[in-house]
Amino acid sequence: MRVIIFGPKQFSELSKADRVWSCFCHCVVRWIRHDYMSNTSLRQRFLLEDEQYQAVSSVISDARKAKRIIPADNDQGKRNARYVPYWVR
Repeated sequence: MRVIIFGPKQFSELSKADRVWSCFCHCVVRWIRHDYMSNTSLRQRFLLEDEQYQAVSSVISDARKAKRIIPADNDQGKRNARYVPYWVR
């Protein structure tokens, strides 16, 4: 068995693929805790300020396009959107 442990990286140091993967993993952890992922929770996970919501929205959009996460409710608006891992439904 081989284990590779990576040190922490700043949001700006992550590649697009790393951001999507981190988003998916965060979404899974939130689901396991019986909660939903949101822009706010992901911003907190990445240690970003409230003003950086657009950067996180972009990551969420990329994760949705990669089919890693899906909306918790198909009829939800964008403002307070919540997400779950793709395998929930």
